[in-house]
Parts: sequence; structure tokens; C-alpha cells
Amino acid sequence: MFSVKDLLLSPKLFFEELGSEEIGMKIPVLIVAVMGVVSAMSAYLFTSFTAQLMPPEAAFMSPYIGIFGLVGGFIGAFVMWLIWGVLLFVISSLFKGTGSFGETMAVVAYGFVPQIAGSVISLIIINEWIAGVTVPQVTDPMMIEQVMTGMMNSPMMQLSMVVGILFMLWGANIWVFGISVIRKISLKNALITVGLPVVVYLLFTLYSVMGL
Repeated sequence: MFSVKDLLLSPKLFFEELGSEEIGMKIPVLIVAVMGVVSAMSAYLFTSFTAQLMPPEAAFMSPYIGIFGLVGGFIGAFVMWLIWGVLLFVISSLFKGTGSFGETMAVVAYGFVPQIAGSVISLIIINEWIAGVTVPQVTDPMMIEQVMTGMMNSPMMQLSMVVGILFMLWGANIWVFGISVIRKISLKNALITVGLPVVVYLLFTLYSVMGL
């Protein structure tokens, strides 16, 4: 029986109960699909807004950019699911972890649950921010980068990023207990398995945003 409360507040107990029976993929796939929908909405909102910065000669592409963001956001959720699944499976294998790749993928999907909540909050923040922003007229393509940097450094966008990081760390905590229980490795080794790629990902994200 899938219990969101146990997953979020008692992940060790949740995965111990989950591991006592055959782990199905219906719920994990549904979780990733929901994550994809929220990601698609965020991507569409942001790309549609930033498309307005394009110079007049490229304005005809604006309607398509939002659509590309929508599709890319949804597909991207499944791509990230696969990438995280491979990373956690490979690293935990170095600690002689047992359990199948499919079970690892299920753990990753369950860890997306708090990230879905974080993405919804970020979506609301971004929507409020966009509603209060006037898009500047950009005639020089070289100015687009400067305008984008200013936007990303706005308090609302930084708040959105902080929310995303906090909820990802919550999801990473779920991954730690899930990998420890399902892959049958120590909590310390599970922390290393999850912590290394998560830290690298967060550092890369911060570097990309700050260096935009």
C-alpha cells in the first residue's frame, strides 16, 4: 500500500515494507509522468517568456520555442529518471549492492515525490514573477545574455532555485534510505552513493545559473 506520509517522513520504514513484496513499476512510472507534466508546464512558461527577448528577425520562432519547452520538459523528466537510476545503480554496485536495476529505478522515482511538490511551488513563484515583469526591447542579440543574467539574479528566481534545492535534498534523503534498504548496503555507503552525484549536480546547477 503506497503511503505518501511514510515515504516522506519514514522512508526507511516505507522501503522496508516495499522490499518485502514484489516492487511494481506502475506507481513509479506515474510519479515520473506527474513530474514530467509539472516540468513541462514550468519549461513552457519560462521558454515562452524568454522567447519574447528574441530579435524581430527571429520573432517567427517564438510560438515554437514554447512548444519545444513543453515537450522537452516532459521528456526530460524520464531522461533524468534514467540518468539518476544508472548513476545510483552503478555507484551502489561498487559497494556490492544487490537488487535489480528496475528496483533502483523505482527508488529514484519515489524520491521524485518531494521534488514534484517543490516544482509546483517553483512554478507558482515563476508565474508570479513573470506577471510582474516587463519584457525589455532587445534589438542587439548580444544583449540577450545580459538581460537573462539580470532576470536569473532577481530575488524571485533565486527563491525558486532555493526551493528547488531544498526539495531535491529531501528527495535525496529518500534515495539514501531507499538505496540502503533495496540495494542492501550500509547507510553510510548509501549516503556516499547518493551524496556524490547530488553534490556534483547541485554545484553544476549553481555554476550554470551564476555563470549565465
